[in-house]
Amino acid sequence: MSDNNIKYFVIDADSGEVIIDVYDNQSLSVIEKKKTDYLNATIELNKKKSFVKCYCLPCLELVNVDLTPFEIKILLVMVSNLGYGIYNGIVIKKCNNRFMDFMTSKDIIEIVKCEDSTFKRAIKKFRELEILQTKRKGNKNIYILNPFLFAKEKRIPKTLFEMFRNSKYNYLNE
Repeated sequence: MSDNNIKYFVIDADSGEVIIDVYDNQSLSVIEKKKTDYLNATIELNKKKSFVKCYCLPCLELVNVDLTPFEIKILLVMVSNLGYGIYNGIVIKKCNNRFMDFMTSKDIIEIVKCEDSTFKRAIKKFRELEILQTKRKGNKNIYILNPFLFAKEKRIPKTLFEMFRNSKYNYLNE
């Protein structure tokens, strides 16, 4: 069916993604049946747990990077604490999936159980690999992950896009 016949869209409230196109010749009962059939045929895992999208093609490039076990742990902690909404791309502390504060190096070091020098080397390497950038806020660093690698949402703030526009992982430039 062509886009001209689309009457409206059904959008997932959590992700903002279009999940169903509704065409002129369809009724809501058809859509409800599709939704019911889908829900009956699937199981929701990790209900009420947050998730992060890892973009396959760019992340595959990280396979060729020699990361130490601690660097992998640090990156996984950062990715699992990625913020969304106004904190999109920023590594944050959460409680009940809500913003509490920005995650500090001390927080990450405590979780990963590594030395401060190991953490600093990892951050330096991540900057060189264009995985993240850091910004100062008061007396602490804020860690911002590359949205072309990891994201909570499909749409990102323009300021975050500009920060990583020239990243080698930006496939929009192809």
